[in-house]
Formats: sequence, C-alpha cells, structure tokens
Amino acid sequence: MNDVLRLLRLPHLLLLVTSSIASAQDGDLRSTSCVARDLAMVILIEARGEMQNVRPEALADATMQLIEARKACQNGRNAEALAVYDRIAALIGSEGTEAPKDP
Repeated sequence: MNDVLRLLRLPHLLLLVTSSIASAQDGDLRSTSCVARDLAMVILIEARGEMQNVRPEALADATMQLIEARKACQNGRNAEALAVYDRIAALIGSEGTEAPKDP
C-alpha cells in the first residue's frame, strides 16, 4: 500500500520525462555521448523523484533543462548539450541531502 501511495505522490514531472523520452527515438539524439548522458539524467531525475529528497521545483527545472539539452543534441550542438546535462546533475545531485519524506 505504501508503494502505491508513493507512486501517487510522484511529481507530474515523471509524465513529462516519459513523454519526452518517447520523442527521443531512432537517432534523434545525434551522438553517443548525448544518448548516454540523456539516459543517465533521466534515471537520476526519476530516482530523485522516487526518493522525494529534492524539491519538486528543482525536479521540474531539471526536466525542462533535459528538454533543452535534447534539442541541442538534435541540432548537433553536443558541447552545449553536455554542459546542460552537467547543470542538471549539479542541480539535483547536490539537493539529495535531505532525508526521504515519510508517507
């Protein structure tokens, strides 16, 4: 039951992440480094959302930056995209210092 409640409390952000993953198929991300970093950031965002130890606003910001990075990758601006992915990791990676919230 607690697992169900936790899933119900996940930010709507996960829906946004999932839908944006669907649009990043079949070579839309043009480099291996973009694909690898994108996957790592999606996993990080989802994990932070499940642990509930990052402010929802920070998760939303990270998701918007993820979309920005994907657009840069799709347009061949890999260095710019990788810098955005680094900002995402810094944004929500450093926020994981609070204890998870109890249900």
